Amino acid sequence: MVTADVLAYRREVTATVDRLSGLLGPDTWDCARRQPPVRQALAALGEAGLLTPVIPSSRKRSAESLAYSAVLHETLAPYPLGAAVLTHVEVGSRLIAAHLPSEPVLELARRGRHLPALAVTEPAGGLDFDAMSTTLTPVSGASNGAFEIDGEKWFCSNSPFADELIVLTRDGRFGPDSAGRHTLVRVPREAPGVTVEALNTFGHRGLTGHVRLDGVLLDERSLLGTPGGGLVVLMRHWVHERVMLAVRMTAMADWLLSLPELAAVRGHETVLTDLAMEVTQERAAYHRAWRRMAADACDIREAAGCKLRAGRLLRRTADAVLLVQGLAGADTGPVDRVLRDALGLALAGGSEEALLMQIARSLT
Repeated sequence: MVTADVLAYRREVTATVDRLSGLLGPDTWDCARRQPPVRQALAALGEAGLLTPVIPSSRKRSAESLAYSAVLHETLAPYPLGAAVLTHVEVGSRLIAAHLPSEPVLELARRGRHLPALAVTEPAGGLDFDAMSTTLTPVSGASNGAFEIDGEKWFCSNSPFADELIVLTRDGRFGPDSAGRHTLVRVPREAPGVTVEALNTFGHRGLTGHVRLDGVLLDERSLLGTPGGGLVVLMRHWVHERVMLAVRMTAMADWLLSLPELAAVRGHETVLTDLAMEVTQERAAYHRAWRRMAADACDIREAAGCKLRAGRLLRRTADAVLLVQGLAGADTGPVDRVLRDALGLALAGGSEEALLMQIARSLT
């Protein structure tokens, strides 16, 4: 059930996003090879108070808090920087809040003034955890549990703007057993040995980054979660992230189908109507999923299914709209960007192959 508070939040988000449309919407940074205004956008949303309800001070998200998130991501669906907002709220900030709900930086995150970014994927092995080369190594003779981190991470969303990186490492403190033991570590962006290079991927510049870690010295106060338990933390986290990605992708498909220029189209009504019906079905699926998340009842198969279907729906919708509009639509409309965004979103939180494997394992 949608509460009066959620409806009021929707009105507030809509009014604020309309006011900030010039900042959130244009791809001018992309064409002009400038850095995307991610920090400015998050600061503006934080100043308006829109991030406070979606970054709560508790380990567990309530159904109402998840409804706020759905409203925010649905409203930001037409805007390129909506993906960066989702990453800030549902990935970096959520991981910290789930383990350290009283962490002072969360208040800064709610104001859009502190940006955590997750760094998991690697250039060579992707999400193959057995092949992960980024390693945490204890410093010999240190009395405070000091360790250093060496390695590389790739395609890390929001990392070019981050104040801290949440890095998944192979934990060398487990000795010969470290191949299966991974630990999450909070790494300050300005720590010596950390470099981040913005990437030009899927036609967008600067929204993801290549992270290099060269002898970064930290201690046990930087650990997030249980040593060696990083993969368990991420598997639980990905249930949440995948459902929220489904929210954004479904809303993007819905927005494409509502473009004014499609209203006068003749001859493609059946295809567009079928897609609109699928949007309704996927919206019902993710609403059910986030309500089940609030009750700890949404499993990895349900979340993977939500993201898998929403990603395929978005790509098919973009293809259909491009077919209707022709090349002129690709050159002058938003379809070309959505086609690119759909590929990037399909990789976020796990590729389609990874999702299908997880669904298959859960059925056996």
